[in-house]
Order: sequence, then C-alpha cells, then structure tokens
Amino acid sequence: MKFKQTSLYQRLKDIYKTIKNYYRFNFCGSIVFFVIKRTKIKSSYVESKFHSINNNQKSLFLITVAFNDEILIQKQIEAMKEFIKDDNYCHIIVDNSSVKAKRKEMVNVCNKQNITYIPVPKIISCCISKISGGFSHGTAMNWAFYNIINVMKPEYFGFIDHDLFPVENYHVISKLYEQDMYGTLRNREKGWYIWAGFCFYKYAFIKDIQMNFSPKVFHSEYFDTGGSNYTRLYQYYNFKQLQFAPTTTLRIQNFNADIYQDNRIFHNDCIQIIDDSWMHIVHASCINDKILQKNKIENVLSNYQKMFSAYQSSKVNNNE
Repeated sequence: MKFKQTSLYQRLKDIYKTIKNYYRFNFCGSIVFFVIKRTKIKSSYVESKFHSINNNQKSLFLITVAFNDEILIQKQIEAMKEFIKDDNYCHIIVDNSSVKAKRKEMVNVCNKQNITYIPVPKIISCCISKISGGFSHGTAMNWAFYNIINVMKPEYFGFIDHDLFPVENYHVISKLYEQDMYGTLRNREKGWYIWAGFCFYKYAFIKDIQMNFSPKVFHSEYFDTGGSNYTRLYQYYNFKQLQFAPTTTLRIQNFNADIYQDNRIFHNDCIQIIDDSWMHIVHASCINDKILQKNKIENVLSNYQKMFSAYQSSKVNNNE
C-alpha cells in the first residue's frame, strides 16, 4: 500500500531535505573548510609550477577547476588564447578529476598548450565529491584560493567553470575598473552571491577576508557553489549598486517543455550566453545520462558558432 502524499507529507519531506542539506553543507562544510585552509602543497611538482609562475609574474590569474573532461578543457584553453585580450594573464587548470585516466589526459592537454596544471588532493576529487558535486567544486576552489591565489597574490583573479568558453573578444580587468568584484549574479530570497563559475575579484579587496566558495544553507534556502561567501562578503553590499554579467538561457532542441518546470530540461537541453561573450554548456559534467551528456557536448562544440550567431541576430531583431 502506497503512502498517500499529502501537504503534510511534503512539508515533512522538505524539512528532512533541509536538515540533510544543512548537515552536508554547513556542518560538514565547516569541518572541510577548516582542514582545507590548513592543507599546504608539499609536492615538488606543484612547487615547480609556482616557481615557473614566479619567474614571469602575471597581474591576472584565471583558474579553471577541471572535472573529468579534457575535451572541454582543450576547447576552453584554445578559446581563451584567441579571445581573452588582457595583456598579462595566467590561465591555470586546477584538476579536480575523480578518474585517474582523465587526470593523465588533462596533463597531456595542458603540456601541449603550455598551460599551468595543478591537481587538487585526491581526497577532494574522490571523497568529497561523493557528498556533492557542488561541494567538491567549492572545496577545490577553496584549496586553489588558499594555495595559489593567497601565495601568488595577483592583482586580479577569477574562477571560470570548465564548461564555459569565450566566443567574443573579452577584457577581464576592464570589468573591475569601477568595482571590486564582477560576475554572474545569483539572487535568492535570503541573500545574494556571485556564481562560482564566473567570478572575478581585485585581490587587494578580499585579501583579508576568509573566502569560502562552498555551498551553504541559509535559513532553509540553498546557496550553490560560492554561496558561503554571502556572510563573509556579499551581505555587506547592495547588489543593486553593482554591475553584473547578464545571462541569457537558450534551448538547443526546443523540446515542448518549460525549463523552469523540469530541471532536467535545463540541464540536458540548454546553453547560456554570459556577458554577450561566453558560452556555457549548462551542467556538462552533471547529466546523469552519459550518452545524452556526450551528445550535448559534441553538439554544442560542433555548432556553437551557429548558436552564437543566431543569438546575436535575435538580439538585434529584438532591439529594432
């Protein structure tokens, strides 16, 4: 006999989910954050990477947290070399891949492209990823922030999602001329934050802040990766006084379904144009159906120029 779902049942289910998320992201997150801040790089391989960067100081560090897909990283590296117009920047691949073979492929790609490659400790990619993909991503970002950014102290820095690549000329530092942080806004009922997949900062602005890019639950509301920085940074600023990167969500196959009613449609059948210059393959590493995931990535990488041209044309038509 099936238990009849009532409004009370749904409320109890929501309460259970909130408690579960609170335990995962707040309690476990606090412990992991405490440990990660104190985890120092000891590998001579990684130290040599720092040394090579020291010999050629850069004013802008752009970090990509990679995860199990060297094809996306290859495309992103090529696109950034073509379209990022900042004169003095360093692109770093921080590898959070959980599959050993994928890490080897990632090393090969970075070596061929002469891009700095630094792997995160396997406890992050293999163990913490079992708690949550977003939690693992945020922890890898924290590790990179405290072991790379806080060590190298670049004038500017940012994090870029691994399934995101530029399609138009872009100047990162110009976005920080008039303000100290920039990226894609995530506005929630209980607060706001900048999406961790597209966020840029002046280092002097946050150097004394204990940044935490992990997800968190605030007053029963889930804040995704980067959300823990709300209480550390964002709550002290009125987001209405800041500029953010506009985001347009586009359908690929145009299935007859509302993306806001079915999250699977958003993950499986959508891309995003960010700041009129970047293309985001939404949740490229999180689609449960691996064949569908592979097909989506191949489809976008083969047709992104047509997709972007169609977006530009529709934008022009809408403005007329």
